[in-house]
Amino acid sequence: MPLPPLHLRDTAAEAVHRAVCAITGDNGCGHCDLYTLAGYALLPAITELDFMPQVGNFSALVDPPNGWFHICAEDGGMARGEFDCWLGLKGEDTGRRDQGVILFGVGQLVDLGLRHLRQMVARMPQITRVAHQDESCAVLELARETDAIRYMRPDDLPSYLWVEGEPPNDLVYKPDLNAMREFGCCIRKP
Repeated sequence: MPLPPLHLRDTAAEAVHRAVCAITGDNGCGHCDLYTLAGYALLPAITELDFMPQVGNFSALVDPPNGWFHICAEDGGMARGEFDCWLGLKGEDTGRRDQGVILFGVGQLVDLGLRHLRQMVARMPQITRVAHQDESCAVLELARETDAIRYMRPDDLPSYLWVEGEPPNDLVYKPDLNAMREFGCCIRKP
């Protein structure tokens, strides 16, 4: 499915950003869920495509060549607030199944909150490991200040990402089935 025209993508991304800012009363940083839900409501109406919320892990190369910033939704990430949300348009059936769920390739990927990556890297505690987590608490080992990843790339990433197929090599999105279920995404069994 080809991408919508650039002016439509730009207008949709700006409309979602303004809506999130109006609802939160801030600049929208840290509200990937709201960007995704607003996009989920808007994009099918203007594209006639069935975008679905995706929840999971996110990585970005923010300090080349090896400085990757990670958000990991696996193993309780939703409970500790460590997850990312974006929209996906399904591609081809991969023939793979996970817990009865059909796994599709990427048709299109839309991240309307990417504009906040630099700020997220600067303000989000970077977790080295989860020492313990249960329903009542999480004990996290945070990266030492000297070991924390910094946003050092000379360029800024775009304010949003809307691509056909896989994202660029410096961005990694990986849906997590359990995080998606916790978020309440519509996951259909075959």
